[in-house]
Amino acid sequence: MHERDKENWRVVDSGLRPVTWADFLGHAEGATYLSRTGADLVPRIAEDLTRRFGDNWLSTAIGPDGGGRIPWLGRFSPPLTVHGEQGAAGAFIEVVRWWAALESQAAMKGIGQVHKDLRSDVTVTRLLHTLTQIRLGAIATSAGLGVRYEPTPGDLQIFDEQTCVTVEVFAMRTSQDVDAKLRTSDEMFGHLDQMSRLHGVHFRGSLPPLETDIPAWQARVGNDAASAGRLGIALSIVWEGAELLVEPGDAVQGMTLDGSRIEGEVGTRLRRRVRLKAQQIADADAGWLWMENHGAVDMFVPIHSDLLAEQMAAYAALFDGALVDVTSVLGVTFSGAGSRRWPPPPAEHSSEGSARGLRQPLTLDRVRTSFHLPKSDGPESRLMWRIIEHEIDWLDDALGALGLACTAGDLIRADLRRAV
Repeated sequence: MHERDKENWRVVDSGLRPVTWADFLGHAEGATYLSRTGADLVPRIAEDLTRRFGDNWLSTAIGPDGGGRIPWLGRFSPPLTVHGEQGAAGAFIEVVRWWAALESQAAMKGIGQVHKDLRSDVTVTRLLHTLTQIRLGAIATSAGLGVRYEPTPGDLQIFDEQTCVTVEVFAMRTSQDVDAKLRTSDEMFGHLDQMSRLHGVHFRGSLPPLETDIPAWQARVGNDAASAGRLGIALSIVWEGAELLVEPGDAVQGMTLDGSRIEGEVGTRLRRRVRLKAQQIADADAGWLWMENHGAVDMFVPIHSDLLAEQMAAYAALFDGALVDVTSVLGVTFSGAGSRRWPPPPAEHSSEGSARGLRQPLTLDRVRTSFHLPKSDGPESRLMWRIIEHEIDWLDDALGALGLACTAGDLIRADLRRAV
């Protein structure tokens, strides 16, 4: 990190002043990963992002010493990267994507409400939603399609001369409470194990819901375990509808102890969310769901490492029938660009019936994988497939529309660019 950047972030982290987009992007002297064109663009991006997000948005999101509402946002700051110049270049291009989408869509019908919601709702959910929403609009513009934001219902409409599709956008992240529930479950079983050893008893039956008052439940279990061990009798602990028996002595073979169910299965979450979101645009003439994968399916989920064709078949099976109750919603796209690979892999396509999958490298080191899953082939399906196909083109087109005679790759120092 350049000394100027170090000093700026030291002041910010100490709380002496709020962070700015200029801080976030870094001082020009330290941006050795940029070309001259890229370095010249930095002040413009900082000024435009401040105008779109508002003066206080970034400081609320990051906060002093990373204590804001969206603390992980700092990893997209080029001077804060821990991955050297290549990492800084990749982070800068990601911010360019945000900027180019916001600015290139600034005159579109309905965009004012998008800006208003973004400024007033400083949350992870709103940020990811808006970035997906405006990116899809920018892709549509690149593909020669019309765009209208915030229709009723839906998040945007994409249309040509014959076809109009109402798109509902939603981001799927890793379940926020799964880890917490696992820790709570482990704590409950651990307490039973401790009481068993302490009082010479065993337990069978069911544990209460994880949302219960854990300290109160533990106290009750401790008291009854002590009584059962001292008196040599069995006691029943009924707690929020779950019965747990505590009995003296060691457990006999065949006895069971059931924990609370943890709703963390990825497929169940995805299908449930698709059905819920479909209801929100049920009144649209022709609707489509765009699900942006922000960690719902990651490297820890087995399907993540499957071949593209295998992934496509699995998602097609998962969502099969999920939209049957909402006849106006004609398909779903599941797409994500969480993977970063250097050097980038070649593009890959797979199809079976009307389902399609496409993996494509993006500037600089991002890899986007998209699955197009229509109920059937038709004009709406073909229009939404055009959005996926133009993912690779929209950024350069948006830069051109903003008056830059260069590609996104041209913003990066030549030796750091992805070979085409």
